[in-house]
Amino acid sequence: MKTFDLVSRKGDIKGFAYPIPSPKGIIVVVHGLGEHAGRYTEFFGEMNRAGFSVYTADLPGHGVNNGKRGHATVQEMVAVIEQVVSMAQKENPGVSTGLFGHSLGGLVAIRAIQKNPTLFNRAAISAPLLGLPTEQEKRIKTMAWLAKLMPFLTVKNGLAPELLSRNRSIVDAYTRDPLVHDQISLALGYSIYREIQQAFSESDKVKLPALFVTGSADRIVIPQAANRFYEHVPSPEKAFKTFEGAYHETFYDPEHGERFRAEIIDWFSKGS
Repeated sequence: MKTFDLVSRKGDIKGFAYPIPSPKGIIVVVHGLGEHAGRYTEFFGEMNRAGFSVYTADLPGHGVNNGKRGHATVQEMVAVIEQVVSMAQKENPGVSTGLFGHSLGGLVAIRAIQKNPTLFNRAAISAPLLGLPTEQEKRIKTMAWLAKLMPFLTVKNGLAPELLSRNRSIVDAYTRDPLVHDQISLALGYSIYREIQQAFSESDKVKLPALFVTGSADRIVIPQAANRFYEHVPSPEKAFKTFEGAYHETFYDPEHGERFRAEIIDWFSKGS
C-alpha cells in the first residue's frame, strides 16, 4: 500500500493505492458515512488477487484526515473521488476504470458518474444511500435554514453499530475502531438530502454497466430506494441483486459474504 496527497475545501486529504504489476483494471472505492477506507483492506487484497489495482481515499471529515468529524458535503466528496480517479488513470494509462461505492459512498459514486458520464467503464453500488426515513427527511427539511446558518454544527448520525452486519466480529471491530465516528454536520445532512433528489432527477445519465447490491434486512438505508433508482437507470447492461436476510454490510456476512465479494469482483472482471 502507498499513500498520496489530495486537496479539498476542508483541507488535505489522504489517498491510498494498492497497486499490482500490469493490472487488468483499476477499481476506485468510496467508503461510507462515519467509517474509513482502512476497513476495506481485506477486500482490496481479494481485488488485487483478481488482477485489479485499487485506489481510494478517506473522505473529508473522515478517517486519518484532519478537520471536523463528519463535516463535508457530497459535492466535496465527489471532487475528492475525481482526484483519486485522475491519479489512478495517470498511473495506469489505457486501463479500464471501475467504481465501487458503499452506503453514502454509493450516493457519492452515483453523483460522480452523473457528473462524469464517460469517466468510468463499470460500477458496482452497495447499499446506496438513496432514501431517507420519512421522519428524518421531514427533520432535514425543517432544519434547512439552520444548516445554512450553522453548516459546521454536528450531531449524532444515528447509525446503530449492531445493524451493520450479522457478523459479530465485524460489529465489534467497528465499535473499537478509533477512526470510526458517529458525527454528521448539518451541511452534510442537508447535502445528502439534496443530492439524493438530484441523483433521481439525473438517473438517465447512468448509462455504463452498473450492478446494484442490497441486503433485504438492511435497516440503515432503504433498500427499496435503490430498486426504484435502478428501474430508472437506462444502462443496457445492469443488474440488481438482493441478499436475503443480510444487513447493511454484506461484505463479511456469515451466509452471503463470500458470494457478495465474488459478485463484485466478477462484475468488474466482465469489463476487463
